[in-house]
Amino acid sequence: MNKKKSPVLLAGLVLVSSEALALDGVAVEAGYGHAIDAYRVGIAAQGNWGKRWFQREKWHVGGYWDLAVARWRWRNAQPGQIDTLYEISLIPVFRLQPAGLEGVYVEAGIGVHLLSQTSFGDRGFSTTFQLGNLAGAGYRFGRRDALELGYLFAQRGEDAWIY
Repeated sequence: MNKKKSPVLLAGLVLVSSEALALDGVAVEAGYGHAIDAYRVGIAAQGNWGKRWFQREKWHVGGYWDLAVARWRWRNAQPGQIDTLYEISLIPVFRLQPAGLEGVYVEAGIGVHLLSQTSFGDRGFSTTFQLGNLAGAGYRFGRRDALELGYLFAQRGEDAWIY
């Protein structure tokens, strides 16, 4: 097995076996950034915390764990450059949302990301372990508020992209 990918695989197995995978939702996301296409496909598990902070009559702050596997593709990689990178992330996300859960929300989180390697296109990371943040807004709707449509801005180091 490739030694650079084994920490990512190990982390994925540990995270999958944890209680953080109590599924409340699954997400499929695609995005883009400066010379990068990013896809969060397959496993993007959201586990609701079931808590309400700063609750008011119409709004409260809730949260969930976001466990995801992502694939990044460098659009214009030159010969000899790595054009594909894989990531596993775990992010606690705080969400300001309506008391009834349906409607407009805003959210933000900072979490850990394990990358498959430290080189990607013309960029380099100091380690495969990175911290990254996200901020977003969206609308929750549908039967039992089961669907969401949103905009997400995510950043790892100097790179940022939109889902």
